[in-house]
Amino acid sequence: MPQSPRAASSSLPPRSKASRGLLIAAAAAQFGTGAARAEVTLVPYVNSTTTYESNVFRVDQDFVFPADDIRSKSDVIFNNAVGLEGNYRWSNQRLFATAEGSRFQYLNNDQLDQNAFQLRGGLDWSLLSRVTGTLTASNSQTRSSFANGDTTVLNRQRQRDLGGTIRFKPGNDLDFNAGFNNNILKTPAINAPNFQVEQNTWNSALNYVGINRFIIGVTGSYSLGKFSGTETNSKFESQSAAGTLGYEASDISKFALSAGYTTREDKATQTQTKGLTGSLVYNRELTGKTAGTLGVTRSVDASQFGDNSVINTSVFLGLNYSATARITASLNYNYLNSKFKAIGTADTVFAGRTDDQHTVNLRAVYDAFDWLKVSPSVGYETRTANLDGFDYKAYIVGMQFTARLE
Repeated sequence: MPQSPRAASSSLPPRSKASRGLLIAAAAAQFGTGAARAEVTLVPYVNSTTTYESNVFRVDQDFVFPADDIRSKSDVIFNNAVGLEGNYRWSNQRLFATAEGSRFQYLNNDQLDQNAFQLRGGLDWSLLSRVTGTLTASNSQTRSSFANGDTTVLNRQRQRDLGGTIRFKPGNDLDFNAGFNNNILKTPAINAPNFQVEQNTWNSALNYVGINRFIIGVTGSYSLGKFSGTETNSKFESQSAAGTLGYEASDISKFALSAGYTTREDKATQTQTKGLTGSLVYNRELTGKTAGTLGVTRSVDASQFGDNSVINTSVFLGLNYSATARITASLNYNYLNSKFKAIGTADTVFAGRTDDQHTVNLRAVYDAFDWLKVSPSVGYETRTANLDGFDYKAYIVGMQFTARLE
């Protein structure tokens, strides 16, 4: 007689039953291990920042507001924020998110009072140890600087960013990276209170790390973008390629060099802005408590203030000092030369303008408690331009308190 399924099952050889039991146990153990690695972290925090600015509207030093103008050149700004950071880890994957709400209040220029927020999150993922990547998204609203803005409207800036990256190691000595980014920035610019610029950028890089202390590579990027809220609403594209070299001279000294060429073109007029671009950065540990960074960069960018391309050349110097386990300080200096080029069919107030800007910032961080940081800062900004009406000087003094309940 044929055996019933139950009888057939019960007649399996002992070794088959044992094998099945081992497989079930192994699967359960693997699941248990993954579950043990799963971790959820939530960190609420609050920030309170008080800032004095000597030149809120970034106007010329000799500029005087009319008698009937209620605005004040200098002011004290209060910014209070509350937020929550979250992380969820599962094996080699990580989900992360931050939500923050805040409010800016001016002591004198209360017409500039405004709410702000930022939302951001993403996923760090890994596949078979050789392929990793990140997906990110963010949306924010905050106050913008009046340095190139329309001083007749509220200085509110909105920005949205979507991106993804992938890193693949085809061999022990090769490293390939690729990414995509969509960025939308909306900010009130001079003569364009509803100005917006959107860019879609694709980039890739291939690095060879097989030479002792050297990393050699090539990079490339391509972007499409458009301006809106301006007279011409121009569209543009940009292409860039570069060779890169990283050199670790010693355990305390490192160099990073990038040299290439960038072309940015207006789609309607075929007007081009192009030139050599790249960077040179040197990092060195000066003492056991002090480290320094020196760098030079040159880039061809889409202006964030109108239908223009801008050639930016900057020199920066940074010093970091760890006085104690709880007290650190940083001193940063940046020089920026910006040359604006019109790319649309109509000139803007920036066309033909060249800026020289110097920024100095001194900041300290004191870990008063494990959950509380106190951060005083003092800064200075100055800009001179070849066109009248764009020079300014500003002093900024601030104090920030940050509490994180980790």
